[in-house]
Amino acid sequence: MDNKKIKQILSLTIGAFLLFASVFWFSYLILYVLIAFVVSMLGRPVVHFLNRKLKFPSALAAVTAMIFMLGIVVGIGFLVIPPLINQAHYFSTLDLASLSEQTSQGLSNLDKFFSNNGIAFSSLQIKDAAIQGLENFVNRTNFSSLMNNLAGTLSSFGLAFAVVMFVSFFFLKDENMFKNIIFSLIPDKYISHGEIILSNVEKLLRRYFAGLGIEVLCMMTFLSCGLLLFGVENALLFGCLSGALIVIPYLGIIIGALLTVIFAVINNVSMGFSPDMFYLILEILGVYVVGYVIDSFGLQTTIYPKTVKAHPLEIFFVIIIAGAIGGIGGMILGIPVYTVIRIVAKELFSTNKLVKNLTSNL
Repeated sequence: MDNKKIKQILSLTIGAFLLFASVFWFSYLILYVLIAFVVSMLGRPVVHFLNRKLKFPSALAAVTAMIFMLGIVVGIGFLVIPPLINQAHYFSTLDLASLSEQTSQGLSNLDKFFSNNGIAFSSLQIKDAAIQGLENFVNRTNFSSLMNNLAGTLSSFGLAFAVVMFVSFFFLKDENMFKNIIFSLIPDKYISHGEIILSNVEKLLRRYFAGLGIEVLCMMTFLSCGLLLFGVENALLFGCLSGALIVIPYLGIIIGALLTVIFAVINNVSMGFSPDMFYLILEILGVYVVGYVIDSFGLQTTIYPKTVKAHPLEIFFVIIIAGAIGGIGGMILGIPVYTVIRIVAKELFSTNKLVKNLTSNL
């Protein structure tokens, strides 16, 4: 092996090492840049409208687009924050003695039910398990450490938000900036492929996230209206929270239903373990079951195939596999990542039979 080949191998090895080391050490920064890229994709139509129709300068159009997107988030916050404050106030004034009395009465009724139906099970087992679980939680929880972690999380979130907004502004102001960053990292002979890939990625991901936003807003509206119809306290809060959890495919609405039931039971503790409480829980679960059917078999099967151009069954398996690999985070990122992989594969491996079948709709 001559010296030239040895130098090429060493250069490739060192380059690969530096690339992986940079990704490892600066993973958070890379994540912030990718999030900023997504934000800029969502705000790009607004910038184009302001530039072309109203003749706004690029900087002013970028600022206006960011204010518009933040305004949507703040508007939803104004809907959610007041009931959230009311919920927190309720917990601060909760009569623990009354709660304990109602729980004891409910357990007594549960004992009578088991006894009347010949079930050899005592509510004391539930009570003992609950007490033991509470003791374990208190013993294992360092509340000062918990508060420190909360403060650290809030500060990290504030830093991340500031970085994402700062980078998003420049991506919105100059739509070629992200592309230039990517092209500076790849060989010149792949630039033409890179332009096609980036163009298709931006187009499909913008459609996907726009569709996801429509899905979230639809489910927020439906769940909030359904809970309001049955007189659930703080229905708007739980409807919006559960709707936002829709970003977790299939599991999000289940998590939202469990949270709503738990808080509804606490908010209506005066009912005790009565038929009214049972009917309230059934009504809440009924709203979420109908919402689950609408989301899974209506919105998802309509929005996702049209936005990412993939078969509903294909999307289902992608979500399941992504969840098995990366948990909830994998389920959230599964469809966008799979979309990017399909676009790259079609551009670079278009002659492969499997790639042809998977990307025939692109």
